Amino acid sequence: MPHSLLAALVIWASASMPVLPQIRVAGRVIDWSGAPIEHAEVELWSQAHRVAVRISAGDGTFAFAPLAARDLPLALVVRAIGYRPRSISVADTATVHIEVSLSAVPLPLADLIVAPKEACPRRQDPAAFGYWDRSRRHYSSTSDSTGIATRAAVSYGPVRQVGLGARPRHLLPNGVTGSAGVLRRMLRDRVAREGYAWPVTGFNDARRGWWEYAPLQSSFAAHFVDASFGASHSFAFVSQTDGRVILRFCALARRNPWIDGQLYFNSNGELSSASWMYRTRRHEEGAGGEAAFLPLDVAPKRMLLPAAGALWWQLPDSTWMQFTEFFEEWKASDADSIPQLDALGSDTGPPASR
Repeated sequence: MPHSLLAALVIWASASMPVLPQIRVAGRVIDWSGAPIEHAEVELWSQAHRVAVRISAGDGTFAFAPLAARDLPLALVVRAIGYRPRSISVADTATVHIEVSLSAVPLPLADLIVAPKEACPRRQDPAAFGYWDRSRRHYSSTSDSTGIATRAAVSYGPVRQVGLGARPRHLLPNGVTGSAGVLRRMLRDRVAREGYAWPVTGFNDARRGWWEYAPLQSSFAAHFVDASFGASHSFAFVSQTDGRVILRFCALARRNPWIDGQLYFNSNGELSSASWMYRTRRHEEGAGGEAAFLPLDVAPKRMLLPAAGALWWQLPDSTWMQFTEFFEEWKASDADSIPQLDALGSDTGPPASR
């Protein structure tokens, strides 16, 4: 075949191949005043997978490598030390520039944890309860009959500051865990009978303390939108700014260990994050938790699932211990069985965006 004809065929074939559109996601992380936030961790999620992470530069900017349109829908989960985590959906356009505003945590979480238990009133605000009830209906009501699996990197040990922030440098390798719906039903029933904390039994590990706590920061996160949660708590508005709502929730009954805390909603009514304190009548450990949730666009089966979660408690020697999970992937099955996860192939390194 003449070289000229071969070259013409190659050019024709290249021109006839469809060009997949690409999505470019970039933006800036700022505080309430518009000032940039440096060193914020910005995760990009696609279809229940964490595909990349960037660290915001000195001017708050970040940028991701282009993604194919087949990776839609997309979402961002943003965390920074001293700020409330936030998750948002990414618009379905070729070029996306997002300005993510984070709210500062008003007090060190440890100070909030040891606040008087009486500071949480048990009076129900019907309007606040109505907002929570409408918001929870965004989520699947079949989580009790669905098996889930996740892959996560974890850190565990003493900390100087509790709460979710950027990833620590040293993490345990990714591990795979899962739970069937029947296990979460059993956990819900145990919470109804015994409360949110249970005395530690068996092997005496000084780092564990007195209590085992309901894992609201991980596989039991959907409890925050379960009818049983609404039936056992009162709700009140804390703030409503630019469509973003903060609700305070307080336990109605305090005979068994209970939780008090706050729920943070995006303007579309989806739950963005939560923070809470575990309360016990004896052997109080100042325990609490925090979780940043996936937007529904990237959550399998429209379930409430965390992108990251932390659980902390204080030992008798005043050391704060924290167990933190950074989730890489979630998968849900069509039945009440734990699904298998595929091999992970994401860009998980944290290069700074410049």
